[in-house]
Amino acid sequence: MATPSVTLFRDVRPFGADRAVDLVAVDGLLAERVPEGAVPEVVEGGGRIALPTLVDAHIHPDKTAWGEPWYSRRPAGSLPEYVQGDVDLHRHQRTPVAERAHRLLSHAVTRGTRAVRAHVDVAPAFGLAAPAASGAGRRPRRPVRGSGWDGAANGKGKESESPCPFQGIACPGACGKAPVVPQNHGRKAMTCGNGSREMRVLMTTWGSRGDVEPLAGLAAALRGLGAEVRVCAPPDEEFAALLARVGVPLVPLGPSVRSVVSGPKPPTAEDAFRLARELVAARFETLTEAAEGCDVVLATGLMPAGARDVAEKLGLPYVLACFHIFGLPSRHFRPGRRPGTPSPEDETDYRKLWEQDAQRVNALYGEALNSHRSAIGLPPVENVRDHVFTDRPWLAADPALCPSEGMTELDVLPTGAWILPDDRPLPADLEAFLDAGEPPVYVGFGSMAAYAPEGIARVAVEAGRAQGRRVLLARGWAGLAPIDDGADCHVVGEVNQQALFRRVAAVVHHGGAGTTTTAAVAGVPQVVVPRIADQPYWAGRVAELGIGAAHLERTPTVDSLSAALATALDPETGVRAAAVAGGIRTDGATVAAKLLFDLVGRPRP
Repeated sequence: MATPSVTLFRDVRPFGADRAVDLVAVDGLLAERVPEGAVPEVVEGGGRIALPTLVDAHIHPDKTAWGEPWYSRRPAGSLPEYVQGDVDLHRHQRTPVAERAHRLLSHAVTRGTRAVRAHVDVAPAFGLAAPAASGAGRRPRRPVRGSGWDGAANGKGKESESPCPFQGIACPGACGKAPVVPQNHGRKAMTCGNGSREMRVLMTTWGSRGDVEPLAGLAAALRGLGAEVRVCAPPDEEFAALLARVGVPLVPLGPSVRSVVSGPKPPTAEDAFRLARELVAARFETLTEAAEGCDVVLATGLMPAGARDVAEKLGLPYVLACFHIFGLPSRHFRPGRRPGTPSPEDETDYRKLWEQDAQRVNALYGEALNSHRSAIGLPPVENVRDHVFTDRPWLAADPALCPSEGMTELDVLPTGAWILPDDRPLPADLEAFLDAGEPPVYVGFGSMAAYAPEGIARVAVEAGRAQGRRVLLARGWAGLAPIDDGADCHVVGEVNQQALFRRVAAVVHHGGAGTTTTAAVAGVPQVVVPRIADQPYWAGRVAELGIGAAHLERTPTVDSLSAALATALDPETGVRAAAVAGGIRTDGATVAAKLLFDLVGRPRP
């Protein structure tokens, strides 16, 4: 029996590991220990990083098992044994070569690879099937550079510039050069941890219902295409129920939103700094575990600092999605308010204002983020905001409502709004109220709680009566309730707004992205009473489009809200709202779901 070749690499740090270890290689393969009786060659690493071997800088897309159930190969002691191992692997694979090749090459391209050499086998066991299928797997990824297939002196087909890296471990073998044993390059994540080939997506957010429901819409679209989905979100009961409607369990992340915003007064700046640190810690802890077995991380909601960093550590693609452009650096508008040192009141240079905005984000999140990055071996981040946003955030909003071209410094990718289909029937008592008279005016402030205008229920009911309209109050987190026993007022809880809004005369709301979009799709006029964050932006868009009125005064009165309602109830506004509704696309979630398949290199179903 031949004496094995044994090497002991002392004090080396495997790529991505937190500490140095000793590695043992037996005949080019990593082993748990030095074989009994063997005398290893010792290489002192001195704490250096141990990188995977790059063997001859070429790949075999026809033999890749990446993303497939694990397949172990026996070490080859001779060229015939190695060739037989290739034949056994070919017979073992159940996924067509073209699909496996496309998956691997697409994965590489989405991570920045632009040109590598590829060899494809030609053998009596499978003839020319491998070159043809590998070429088919490559073609969907053009315009990546390639020079076509040509003959190789060693009897292999070779495409000299096909896109994809491959890791191997040197051992006795073939290929006419330093040989390799192909390994499952994909992490356990790529097989979803259970040998299946379904894509698994981790999505995360922290924010109100308007930040959670779009993820439920995207989750439904992904599941419809065969993907598995995990969602890390605030542990509010209504959010868990929302995700349960699409068959996705909620993984709790941070404190409940209601516990933060439902106090008698809005949170203070000190509360905001405390929450920022808490959420960064929660993301590193929760997402690291939840991402196990996943192929991609998508984050949205309140500045998701920590999500990209977990993805970076695990080697996963990361997507930042937003539901408006209001918070993205721009030469056309000022940044919104954040806790921290305010900009000078007389500053008008948008560039400087956005630089100061980045400084405020650093003050909120920088120390906590970089502390956690250091703990897992990642370098510090200088600009947290731009790091979280990336150069190409996705915009989950309809272009008609939220045009983005030329409006921000970033290369935004619009997908359309992520709308969760809702076929739930309306409650019987609500149906009875709707049928009892003319369409009422809907009034709701969603998750605003302490941010809702004081006395808004009384103001809204009286303003509606001044316009000769019945009023439908949405209880929401603000706890709106009737002001008297009048039969012209009714209160509802959480209901199917998609169905309800088509049966009301106007919608009075706070200007959240979700409510604005739902009302616009329904073709119903709106009155937006903005309170915080992006809500003034949506109020402005509703007024600009002529589909309603923007009530910009902080404290509505009966007269001011009645005047805004008069604009919304004008027949011309109704005509315009119906026209805009006809141009709004409702397939944004499906568009985004297919883009995620492309991003991780999975063929679209």
